[in-house]
Amino acid sequence: MIAMRSCMKPVSYAAHALLQEAGDFGNAVYLSLRHRCVETGTLSIADVNSYLDQLNQATDRKVRVRVLARMIRRTTAVQQKWLVRIILKQLKTGLYACAPNHARAPCSPSR
Repeated sequence: MIAMRSCMKPVSYAAHALLQEAGDFGNAVYLSLRHRCVETGTLSIADVNSYLDQLNQATDRKVRVRVLARMIRRTTAVQQKWLVRIILKQLKTGLYACAPNHARAPCSPSR
């Protein structure tokens, strides 16, 4: 019963932002789910790509929830943290849209 109540609590990433290891929604998801997820994920990169394609193509909320549920059941808390960041486009890698161009042609003008 206690576990069920903790699952039903909304994730408050603003509250987790006070913690040193948190500060974004992906980390809040990780902190909330780290003790309730599988220890070894079973998704390949191709699987993740397929699920993300299905999410992108889904027009119905129920379909999106089903796709997310299938993906979540097969991922660890760390993988879920990064999936949330990918879906919300909050990767915080320090790379910007022009970075791949600079990597391919470092001599090209920056503007």
